[in-house]
Amino acid sequence: MSSTPSSTSSLDFTPSSPLSPSTPTSTNSPDSQPTHAVKSLHLVPSPQTPHMAAQQQNSRLHSALSTMPTQTTILLIIPMPVLGTANAPLFEGKDTERYLKKIVQHGVRAGITDKDSLVDYILDYCSVEVYEFLRYVREFDPEVLNRTWHKASDRLIRLYPAKHVSVNDLRRYCLSRHPFNTEDDVDKYQLGFLKISNTLVKSGRITKTYANKLFMEGLPRHLASWIRTRVPEANRTDTNPPTIDTVVDLLYERLCKDFIA
Repeated sequence: MSSTPSSTSSLDFTPSSPLSPSTPTSTNSPDSQPTHAVKSLHLVPSPQTPHMAAQQQNSRLHSALSTMPTQTTILLIIPMPVLGTANAPLFEGKDTERYLKKIVQHGVRAGITDKDSLVDYILDYCSVEVYEFLRYVREFDPEVLNRTWHKASDRLIRLYPAKHVSVNDLRRYCLSRHPFNTEDDVDKYQLGFLKISNTLVKSGRITKTYANKLFMEGLPRHLASWIRTRVPEANRTDTNPPTIDTVVDLLYERLCKDFIA
């Protein structure tokens, strides 16, 4: 008669063993029955801490970002325009500073950051008449070395200066008879006045106050008298006249009332 073991027999969990972890066994005879059953073994994952969860989340975010396409900045280069095309500058001896500014702007679009490399274009975009005059000037001559944008642009401005206006030109404009029947008449008078006065003010030949005074003098007497009644008393003198903007607004108001009436 076989005896019953007092404790659980040892188990063989090697891969070659026919026993599984959940199978009870005994070293006694096959007819013997175990008094204790061995429970099944289960692998229970360890609880996840908040720190571990955050690490996993950061890892997933990094992986997602690494697969996203990167944004690429593309620099669009527009070559210098060909002479005679729609966007090409053309210098005929007028608006010198504006012409030079256009060349610089085209150079920036073409990726030319060194202005000295733009000197040849000053000559290239000239009319035939101007080209023939400038081609042998030292600052523009292609055969001369070490030409600079500063010297070439300065020479062009000296050779083709802006149209000079004088204070007498502004006075003559104001003394000319101008119609003031519509708002368009007011705009036309103001535009012609500012074309001359802005140059004189910028050069320091007249002050803004003097320009305001002359603007009033160019109005018909009845309108000038009416405006003086509508501005503060402090602005009714020649030394402190109302501004051009104030006068124009009052003229709009007067013409609107006349139209309604």
